[in-house]
Amino acid sequence: MYFKNLPIGVIDSGIGGLNVLYKLKCNFKNESFIYFGDNDNAPYGNKPIGVLKDRINEVLNFFSKQEIKGLVIACNTVSTTLLDYIKSKVNYFVVPTYPPMPIDKNTYLACTNNTSKSELATSLYKDKIVPFKNLAEVIENNVFNLDNVDFSLYFNKIPKQATSLALGCTHYSYIENLFTKNLNVKVYDGYDKVISEVCSNLKNLKAKQKSQTVTFVGSCKNYNKKVFNEVILKPKVVT
Repeated sequence: MYFKNLPIGVIDSGIGGLNVLYKLKCNFKNESFIYFGDNDNAPYGNKPIGVLKDRINEVLNFFSKQEIKGLVIACNTVSTTLLDYIKSKVNYFVVPTYPPMPIDKNTYLACTNNTSKSELATSLYKDKIVPFKNLAEVIENNVFNLDNVDFSLYFNKIPKQATSLALGCTHYSYIENLFTKNLNVKVYDGYDKVISEVCSNLKNLKAKQKSQTVTFVGSCKNYNKKVFNEVILKPKVVT
């Protein structure tokens, strides 16, 4: 089949989507991935939708030249605002990264401004949404020094009655342990749903490769590879 040996694209505004890339790498040993981080324009969470469309068009133009068999949107903001738009532009499967479902009545959603206004977020969480204006940017700029950043301003915005915290931005996974430590809540993301949807799409394509490669593209490709190796994988190295 035509799609058989093509890689899967993974996109995000910056380093947040590397957390999704890691899950994909671990779960699909025979698939290859191309990671496009739009770091120069990160974060996406506060940008007007028109600007996001322009950025996404640039990304899709790139992948029109670098063929792929599917695209994982490793960004909650883009997934909750532009999924239908992206699907209308391409002929391969597209899998979003959505905020996860609430697990109890005191589950709150931590997310970007754009995601907080989305139909999906408001329908799932109603009045239990905590938007962070620039948390993704702080994480993006301090990823190698997160233990020395004071996040109390953000932690204090989470209501005391919260027992669980859903992460609605892939950047927030970098400080999952800090959320847990400081708020004494169960923290979770929506990445298992991503894996499940990719798996279903690959079965439909009957597509399987013999080996795995991970390629980083974009103006900050070397930086994203460094973050992936040194923060996500740590001692492991992408070859």
